[in-house]
Amino acid sequence: MSVVRACPLCRSRGSKLLFTNAMAALDALDMSYAVHECAECGFVFAGELPPEPDYSRYYARYSKYDHSSVVSVVDAARGEAAAALIENVVARDAPVVDVGCGSGTLLSLLKRAGYTNLHGVDPAPNAGKLANELFGLTGVRRGSMADCHEVVPIAEASVVMVMAVLEHLWDPQRDMAGLFARLRPGTHLMVDVPALETFDGERGEPFGELSLEHIQYFSRDSLDALMATLGAAPLSHRYVECGGMSGRALLALYQVTGKPGSVPRRSENDAATMRRYLEVCGGRLDKALARVPAREMIVYGAGSHTARLLPQLGPRCGAQVRLLADANPNLQGSRMGGSPIVAPAEIAKHPRLPVLVSSFRFQDEIEKQLAQRYPNELIKLY
Repeated sequence: MSVVRACPLCRSRGSKLLFTNAMAALDALDMSYAVHECAECGFVFAGELPPEPDYSRYYARYSKYDHSSVVSVVDAARGEAAAALIENVVARDAPVVDVGCGSGTLLSLLKRAGYTNLHGVDPAPNAGKLANELFGLTGVRRGSMADCHEVVPIAEASVVMVMAVLEHLWDPQRDMAGLFARLRPGTHLMVDVPALETFDGERGEPFGELSLEHIQYFSRDSLDALMATLGAAPLSHRYVECGGMSGRALLALYQVTGKPGSVPRRSENDAATMRRYLEVCGGRLDKALARVPAREMIVYGAGSHTARLLPQLGPRCGAQVRLLADANPNLQGSRMGGSPIVAPAEIAKHPRLPVLVSSFRFQDEIEKQLAQRYPNELIKLY
């Protein structure tokens, strides 16, 4: 079942279909959605999508963000950029709160930069435990944006970080308004989102910016517009390279004014950028699918890439998927597109089946690991 969502930016109900992002169901959760352009303000967002409780169930059951044990190159770059943005704004002992902190990766990088009063909140059950074990962070608590004031000192914070969160929220204006109600004027707010204006269909995974979890697409202009409606003024912006992705991350620093602004003016640029991106990605996906034989196979990977790939394999390639292998323990035991998701070790039981590597960013690394462990033929898409 899907529902039609009003524009998250201006609340208009009028929108135009740009693309249908068909996804294989994960157990009983069909997370397919349709990308729309708002007829009033031009914002690009998932206008027809699963109901909000489905997203809550998805994150509660399948979240992988509390299993990170290393700091990626991308996270390191984001952490360095975040530290640089606030370096001359707040003291090293000022309270910093990261809302949606995962296992504390970015907080750990701020700690390395000399910040000492660090707090975080995340809905993942193991986030606090991992933050302490991995990085020695003792201020990470379990919670959500709605109840973060109950577990971290949000009202006293000098800087509140909302990093790689807004693109996931079913109603970002509502959720952020609740957060703003807890912030005093003068508080600094740091936000990180994928930057729509940098989406490049020739780079990265085809349709990779249309993650199963990303349901709105911010540009610098639309992010500033959202913050203005909530009562925050921009101080600085910078773009951060995201290895393996088509575009860059937008890192922006705002200051809470306590004076919400008006509905934004219409923008034509965002939808035009998205249309170009979709067109180029469609051609690249066609070339990738041409590499898939009409055979029974194992698919390695059960993330957004595979969810988008599975509906194509049968009708367009004649392939039959026996099972999916994925290292995420939260996914093992589930089914995607009707195929069971198992631990990678199960591949050893099927040495005659080819393994399709369903990843763009980590394709070569996965291929190398599989070749060392199993005799199976390997199929690469890129």
